Amino acid sequence: MNSAPKRILICDDEEEICDFLRETFLSEGFEVASFIAGEKAMEASAKEHFDCAIVDLKLQTAVSGLDLVQFLRNRQPNIKIIVITGYIDVGLKYAAESAGISFFAEKPNAVRPDVIIPLVKQALGLR
Repeated sequence: MNSAPKRILICDDEEEICDFLRETFLSEGFEVASFIAGEKAMEASAKEHFDCAIVDLKLQTAVSGLDLVQFLRNRQPNIKIIVITGYIDVGLKYAAESAGISFFAEKPNAVRPDVIIPLVKQALGLR
């Protein structure tokens, strides 16, 4: 059995959310890389393997959340992707689902530990 910690990539353009999620998952024993810019998350995922990604669908950066989801899916086909957003756009949600996300969650509930931790664990097949 492989006991290495699972690696999570977090990308949200709200720094407070990014920091909160990073600390939440570090305290749960995960390895975490967090970014407030989609382009930085892309750079990291081009060099490193991640088991799961939590991506804000409405990134206000040069690289959109959907761009990052599609990049991750192409670069790391087995990665589990959880999309979070505070603004529901049916077309964007459909595009993300078509790109193969594991879960879609709405902010602010999506960043509550009692919501996001079980989603990640379920996506990764843990407990």
